[in-house]
Amino acid sequence: MHLLQSPLHGVEYHLLVIEQADIDLIEKLPAHVLTRLHILNGKKHRPSTYFKAIHRIKEIAPDWLMASLWRAQPLIWMSRQENYKTVTCFHNTRFSHILDKAATIFSLKNANYCFTDSQATAEFIRQFSNIRIEHLHHIIQQPLLTGVRKQKRLVYIGRLATQKGLEQGIQLIVALKRLRQTWHLDCYGPDEGALRKLQLMAKQYGVEEQIHFFGSRNPSEISTILASYDYLLQPSPNEGMAMVVMEAMQQGTIPVVRPSGEIPQYTQDDHDAIWFNAVNDQLAKRLIALADNDQLREQMRTRMKEKASNWKDVCDELSTLLLSLHVPANLSQNY
Repeated sequence: MHLLQSPLHGVEYHLLVIEQADIDLIEKLPAHVLTRLHILNGKKHRPSTYFKAIHRIKEIAPDWLMASLWRAQPLIWMSRQENYKTVTCFHNTRFSHILDKAATIFSLKNANYCFTDSQATAEFIRQFSNIRIEHLHHIIQQPLLTGVRKQKRLVYIGRLATQKGLEQGIQLIVALKRLRQTWHLDCYGPDEGALRKLQLMAKQYGVEEQIHFFGSRNPSEISTILASYDYLLQPSPNEGMAMVVMEAMQQGTIPVVRPSGEIPQYTQDDHDAIWFNAVNDQLAKRLIALADNDQLREQMRTRMKEKASNWKDVCDELSTLLLSLHVPANLSQNY
């Protein structure tokens, strides 16, 4: 959506949504953007959805076709005879399930390029294909916001899915409670099958009043949410770029993270982040010590902001990448 709303030098960007889209989000878009947004409202896994998408793609007549997420990958296979170049995009260091693996590997055999958001993801993909890989870092430059930060609260922003490791967030709140510290964990994101299990776990450990679930939020709200917390929790053991960590650093929100994927390349333990591989009392004590040290927190925020100021926005990255590949200026991306 950021690419759709932002000017791209030499590129006309279209976004094709093959299933449903968030109506509240769409209603906030300016009219000139809507002409390049194509929402099919197709039904999941139906062949008719993909034929409808191919018809719309032919109407757009792109020079390049990019497919992101596994359910959009059949569009790569169905476009092998067309004149445009095809790109499969991958953002993780693991497959979510067998269908994701099968769809991605088949696309790697049929696409012209693979765009990844991190070196860790590229190394993962190279196990399955010799396709040409290009890096496209999904960094969205955000203005620095100011506000009152919530004390002794961590925020998680992402999907509520088993592979995201949110159980460790609950374990961290429990560890802090053992040390007579009352902290809270606020979770923002859609439920993808893990919510009930997390709620039961929080109740089992007696911290249900300290774990809060707020559902999905509009992407435009994420920076405001991050700016109101001291700490971002990212407990997933498998990540690519982990864009929300980079967004948090732009807002001076200290990442408490598993050093997975690309995260170790742009954060440093005890310098501008807290790394952990297991939740225990030692991690809880590190967090308590940081909460009690205003000067250290400000030093970490200064380092984060200085680092983030040198990052290149994804719009500039995409334009530069396409120009380097001598690609004409019409682009369609599918989700």
